[in-house]
Amino acid sequence: MFVALPSEAAIPQQTVTHNACWASISAGVLHIIALKSDGTLWAWGYNWAGQLGDGTNTNRWSPIQITGTCGDTVPPVVTVSAIPAPNTNGWNNTDVTVRFTCDDAGSGIASCPSPITVTTEGTGQIITGTAVDKAGNSASTFVTLNIDKTYPVITISGVSNGATYALGLAPTASYTVTDALSGVATSNASLTGGDGLGLGAFTYTVTASDNAGNTITVSAAYNVIATTDGLNSLIQQMLASGQIDNAGIANSLLSKVLNAADAAARGNVQASDNIMQAFINQVTAQSGQHISASAAAILINAATYIINN
Repeated sequence: MFVALPSEAAIPQQTVTHNACWASISAGVLHIIALKSDGTLWAWGYNWAGQLGDGTNTNRWSPIQITGTCGDTVPPVVTVSAIPAPNTNGWNNTDVTVRFTCDDAGSGIASCPSPITVTTEGTGQIITGTAVDKAGNSASTFVTLNIDKTYPVITISGVSNGATYALGLAPTASYTVTDALSGVATSNASLTGGDGLGLGAFTYTVTASDNAGNTITVSAAYNVIATTDGLNSLIQQMLASGQIDNAGIANSLLSKVLNAADAAARGNVQASDNIMQAFINQVTAQSGQHISASAAAILINAATYIINN
């Protein structure tokens, strides 16, 4: 078979240059195959039978890269990282950026996944990325994300913010904590304020954290005052608990409280105050005897509040 050479092929030209980094060159009858030092395969010349290996029959007068070079059958290496990294419980409490790093020692990387920012909350979110090298080999990897950006929910029970209660009738503060995603990790409560004897302004504070590290604090502020109804209830509680160990003394104190309340209801404030002072005198006399010293201090403090208010 006779093949006519193009006119430009008859003119000598420098095709392979020093800066091309050629590792080896092999010449055929009318075409050339060359290997670069980076492992890529190149060819140029006549191509009527597809001898250049580019999948066409087009003649090439300058080097073209032949894909699938050097028999590269090794997949690329792709690694993944989550930024920021999860905490020790395996959770994030912010948006997470997933980054992929790709490398291929053979033909080189053709495509590597772009960073992905995950904003959706949820557990077990799988983010996958695939790298492809120039030989068409591919490799995939993934990372599993747990994202919880929502604070735990604290519910305070018993007391209400801004409320006023009577000593002896005041409810006991308590709380519950829930967290729908990562779950509750820790919680604690504290009660501060007051005069040390049960009266005054109090703040009940609850702090809770979930497993993702979201932390929230909720509080309820309330006041405790002394009233005759509350004092009546307080005496009965102390009798039941043994802080007052004599029922006769307890009944005598209850009688004084009721009489003071009746006098106040009639508008006779002075008589009410006198009765409460007699109450204080009796408690003082029984302090450390039939009434524990700590209980006596509370009763005297409450009675004094009633007289002054």
